[in-house]
Amino acid sequence: MIKQFMLACSLLCFAFASTAVFAAPADWSKRKISQITIEADKAARSKNWSLAIELSEQVLQANKARYGIKNTKYVAALIRLNRFHHKANRLAEIAARLEEAYLLSKKQLGVGDKQTSKSRFLFYKFLVGDKQYDRAISLVEENLDNIKAGRRADDRLRRYLNQLRFLYGIKGDYEKEAEILKQVILLGIGQSDYDNRDHKKAIMDLARNYCRRNLLREFTDFVKEQKLYYFCKQDDTAAK
Repeated sequence: MIKQFMLACSLLCFAFASTAVFAAPADWSKRKISQITIEADKAARSKNWSLAIELSEQVLQANKARYGIKNTKYVAALIRLNRFHHKANRLAEIAARLEEAYLLSKKQLGVGDKQTSKSRFLFYKFLVGDKQYDRAISLVEENLDNIKAGRRADDRLRRYLNQLRFLYGIKGDYEKEAEILKQVILLGIGQSDYDNRDHKKAIMDLARNYCRRNLLREFTDFVKEQKLYYFCKQDDTAAK
């Protein structure tokens, strides 16, 4: 009887201790949330990603309990946590959360918001790594639709077009890849701040594209126009 009583007490004490440890974030104050967020950022600056992720998970749960998932504080905490997973090369662990952050930020903050842009980029990185190319293409197209005029607009346009042509190329849609390469080449003409190496690479990639599709007439005309010393190689013309 005494042994049974002691066992029951032990189980009760363990249950109480477990609740005290794991339920804490649910009743954190705003100040406590702020303090742990700062600690997580410190860990991130030291590249201690495991600790940064652990603390940010607590912050996320505290924000969820205090504000709910539709609040911008929860969305910001989720994006921060996802960023730390990215830095730690652990995006594959959080596929559902990457999509959640993208959809919530898009709905709560708007498609053009900086936080939405961050969440879209992280989701894009996951989709490319997971070979979900069609879904990744839709995110790049959304980026293209939301480019605003201003200082670095052309840089962003080139970056997104290069992402798009990479995705079409890896899918084997060489016709679509060629269309986008032509846009990249035209965009670089006459722009003094454009990296000449990138421009030349786009030209060479379009030449290879014509070779892959056995468009020898188009290839010959293009090579003459660009004054390229380049010949189709066996690897270029092989069926893919």
